[in-house]
Amino acid sequence: MTKTKTILITGGSGFIGSHLIKYLKNKNYNLRILSRNKKNVGGAEVFLWDVNKMQIDERAVVGADYIVHLAGAGIADKRWTDLRKKELYSSRIDSGKLLLQAIEKSQHKPEAIVCASASGIYEPSQHSINEESALANDFAGTLCWEWEQQNLKFESVGIRTKILRFGLVMAPDGGVLKELLKPMKFFVVPVFDNGKQFMPWITIEDLCRLVTFCLDEKSLKGIFNAVAPQKISNVDMVSELQKHITPSIKIYVPAFILK
Repeated sequence: MTKTKTILITGGSGFIGSHLIKYLKNKNYNLRILSRNKKNVGGAEVFLWDVNKMQIDERAVVGADYIVHLAGAGIADKRWTDLRKKELYSSRIDSGKLLLQAIEKSQHKPEAIVCASASGIYEPSQHSINEESALANDFAGTLCWEWEQQNLKFESVGIRTKILRFGLVMAPDGGVLKELLKPMKFFVVPVFDNGKQFMPWITIEDLCRLVTFCLDEKSLKGIFNAVAPQKISNVDMVSELQKHITPSIKIYVPAFILK
C-alpha cells in the first residue's frame, strides 16, 4: 500500500497558498503549514514560526516528504519605503534561512522542495524570455535573485530543489485579475505606461498542478518559468478583458505615477 505523502507549506495563508492547500487536500496529501498563529487553515496541521525572531517549531519538518516554500510579503501590497523593503527581504531570505536551519538540525530530510520566485527577476522586454535571459538590475530583480540564491542552498543538504518563477497569477478571487477587474465596475480600466510591456501570467489552477508535478517528478531540479506559453502585452490583456466584462474605457497611467 502506497504511503500518503506529507507536505509542509510556508505561506499557506496567502492567496496562492490557500488555493494550493485546497488542491492538495483533494489529492489526499497530508498537509502541514508553518504559521505565525495557530489559526486553522484548510484542515492542515499548524506549526508555529516567527521569522522576525528566527524561531521555528522544528517538529514541522520531521516526517515531511515534501516542502512548498511560498513565504514572502506581497510585493505590490504597499509602497516600497525603506522599512517595507526590509520586510520584503526578511520574509523571503530570512524565512529560507530559518527553514534550512531546522532541516539541518533534523535527522529527517524531505525528498524535495519547491520554492517560489517571480518573473519580476527579468529585465522588462518585448521579446521572448527564457531562464537564461538578462536579469533586472533594480530592487525587484535583486530581491528575487537573492531569494533564489538562498533557496538553492537546500540542495546542499541533499534535497531536490526546484524554483518556480511565477508569472502574474490569474484567479477571479485574487491575484492581478481581481485588481484589473476592480476599476471596470466604474467603466474604466488602467493601462500601464504605453501598455507594450509583456505580462507573463499563469492561472491559479495551472500553478497548483505545476507545483504538484514538480514535487513528484524526480528527474527535475533547478529554476523554471511558471508561465503560460502565450505572450500578451498589458494593453492586449486589457483589451481581451473588455471583450468579456463590462464595457469600459482605457485609461493610460504614466510611468512616473506608477513609480
